[in-house]
Amino acid sequence: MQFHYINKLIQLPEINVKNVFFDDKTGIVYLSVEPIQYVQPCPYCGSHDVHRDGVLYHRHVHHLPLANWRTILWVPAVNMECQQCSAHFVWQYDFVPPKKRYTKAFQYQLMKQGQGVTVQSMSASQCVPYSTAERYFKNGLQAERKHTQMTCIQDAIQRHQLVLGIDDFAVRKGHTYNTGIHDLKGGNMLDIISGRKQEDL
Repeated sequence: MQFHYINKLIQLPEINVKNVFFDDKTGIVYLSVEPIQYVQPCPYCGSHDVHRDGVLYHRHVHHLPLANWRTILWVPAVNMECQQCSAHFVWQYDFVPPKKRYTKAFQYQLMKQGQGVTVQSMSASQCVPYSTAERYFKNGLQAERKHTQMTCIQDAIQRHQLVLGIDDFAVRKGHTYNTGIHDLKGGNMLDIISGRKQEDL
């Protein structure tokens, strides 16, 4: 009951906090958690007749910070066996993908933080490896690119007397060409097409 408010703060309704440990040297708070449900339906046959075989190990999963504390969840890998189809499986959590070290909320924060900062600063502020920060930085750019492109296309569709511009440019020292399509009145690039020949367009 003493961890009731911590459960509200981490906003992960499928788990409960069992214990809390603060590491003052590293500024990390470790939360030992457990699933609210005792067993999970079989992912293969859907049966609820499942036997729990104990905890194999605990995963260390990074979550959103609590105040100024970096948060790491000790997530149990609960082993189970289905009594109907005899399948063995490990508990699957909605808030973190299998074999991942970061919750979905933390991954989303990394993608959003990548807008307007460098990979190095994002890596330092979130205390994640440079390669990890770079991966989510690129994922964030891809998501933002799709949103921006759709916004520009919708704006062009609604524009009165739309004027399109077409321009090709060379890549790889002139061995390959791409074609850009522009909304000249809106000042936006709508799309980039591989090639510059008539059949490509």
